Amino acid sequence: MSQQGKYERISSGFMLLFAFVFTIYSYKTGLGNVRHPGPGLIPFLTGVLLFAVSLLVFIRGAKRGQKATDTPSTSFKRVTLTVIVLGASLLLFSFLGFLLTTFLLMLSFFLITESRLRLKSIYIAATTAFVTYLVFSVALSIQFPKGFFGF
Repeated sequence: MSQQGKYERISSGFMLLFAFVFTIYSYKTGLGNVRHPGPGLIPFLTGVLLFAVSLLVFIRGAKRGQKATDTPSTSFKRVTLTVIVLGASLLLFSFLGFLLTTFLLMLSFFLITESRLRLKSIYIAATTAFVTYLVFSVALSIQFPKGFFGF
């Protein structure tokens, strides 16, 4: 078993526990029903999704072979860059607006993980920003900052 697989099992095990506790407390808050969702519905669904993804990562870590893909220093750099990008997106959110900030955030994540920019990455980042805008702003009528471009 590789070191990377060991780290994936440990981190995903922690996230499984966190997701389980998060889901239980969200359920206790109240899920409501389809017409009148309660305050715990979105956190509950998020906890279920986090649990499922963490379980997949845990299984992948258990099956990982001898070859490690990242050294610990490379992983640390990626985590550090991710935290910096998230912080920058928080600072720029009201200035650039939801659509542009989400697009740049997703594009940055692709650059961090893939180390080069591809047309597919730009397409996925734009699609993600647009779909989340449609879901939250149009369908759920949540108002986001428009930014200086007006969108």
